[in-house]
Amino acid sequence: MEISIIGGDLRAVKLIKLLAQDKNKIKAWGFENCEELLDFEKKNDNLKIHNNLDEALQNQIIIGPTPFTKDRKYICTHYTNQKLEIQTLANKIRDKLLIGGSVPAEILEQIETIDILKDERLVILNAISTVEGTIEIAIKETQKNLYNSNILIIGYGRIGKILVDRLTAFKANVYCSARGKDITWIEAYGSKSIEYEELNKKIDMFDIIINTAPVLILNKKRLELLNKNTLLIDVASAPGGIDFEVARQLNIKTIWALGIPGKIAPISSAEYIKETIYNIIKERNETIILGVIQGLTEFLPISSSAHLNLFPWLLKWQSMPDSFDVALHVGTLLAIVVYFFKDWIKLIVGGYKQVVKKEKTIEGKIFWQLVIATIPAGILSLILDKISSKIIGDNLNLKMILIAIALIVMGIL
Repeated sequence: MEISIIGGDLRAVKLIKLLAQDKNKIKAWGFENCEELLDFEKKNDNLKIHNNLDEALQNQIIIGPTPFTKDRKYICTHYTNQKLEIQTLANKIRDKLLIGGSVPAEILEQIETIDILKDERLVILNAISTVEGTIEIAIKETQKNLYNSNILIIGYGRIGKILVDRLTAFKANVYCSARGKDITWIEAYGSKSIEYEELNKKIDMFDIIINTAPVLILNKKRLELLNKNTLLIDVASAPGGIDFEVARQLNIKTIWALGIPGKIAPISSAEYIKETIYNIIKERNETIILGVIQGLTEFLPISSSAHLNLFPWLLKWQSMPDSFDVALHVGTLLAIVVYFFKDWIKLIVGGYKQVVKKEKTIEGKIFWQLVIATIPAGILSLILDKISSKIIGDNLNLKMILIAIALIVMGIL
């Protein structure tokens, strides 16, 4: 593949090397101050580092940073003195595919974009890296063992859940603060819970407080109640959950640990991102191929649904959900409606006149024949669908055998 990579942190550096080692042709921008990549470029012909943005954007697939931006104006860059406005980049890649993490909504509306941080597997793997980095910070920045320390986790999302599990393994006294149904989940897993509303009563007992919620939880009032030796770690995205200025004034040690995966585990993070990108591109190509198959087979006297099941099975692709099959059929249905729109109007008008005005026309006759023919076909398909679901179930091989038999029979007929 030919890929352009624009900006990013140490994860992007490791990602470029991994992609180039996989024989992909890489054009990179925003790395002229990165000695690691400059040395790698000399040894690997698959990488070309550009100072000129237009030269770097010649490929159809563009990979941006993760996170894409911190200030919603410029993309994140760590190895260049140049600044690149998000809108400037968007204007230059209107006809290309952009892949990045936490891409702003206004960009999603302008160009074809895939946000890799919406991939659940990658998000979980990133959460694991974040948790390991957070624990590393907690160990380094305190003068106590985690064992038997009182630790409060604020928020019970992906990171919060993993933090509770890992810190409990250290035999720390772990509490988790949340609200609503999350409190029930915390208690269901045997952990100690504190509702947000009750925080003020117990907040002075903790040695370490780790915030994962991107809303202000530790405000001035709560910070004033803290033990001044408490270590605060905030891993939430902006604006974070701590009033950092008040914490500074109160001389409470506070660390806002953003971008942990790229700092403590850049190689692992790059590997996760690489596999996610490969899967995204693979699924995109498969979608295009299946769309072509649907478009060709729908208008031929063969089963398009059979071929949509058969091709992924033969090529060992992951099975597409039923909703995707429906979407493809809706697409071809819309194509037919648009192409024969005038004919459909004539048929509907003819059908209306035949019933209301008793005017017999060929269009009216065809319309009601279509309606009558559709009713038994619809009923029969519902019955057969229930029967086949009970017989076949999740047996993919049996499903393929039946499709093959049906195609052979119809071919003979």
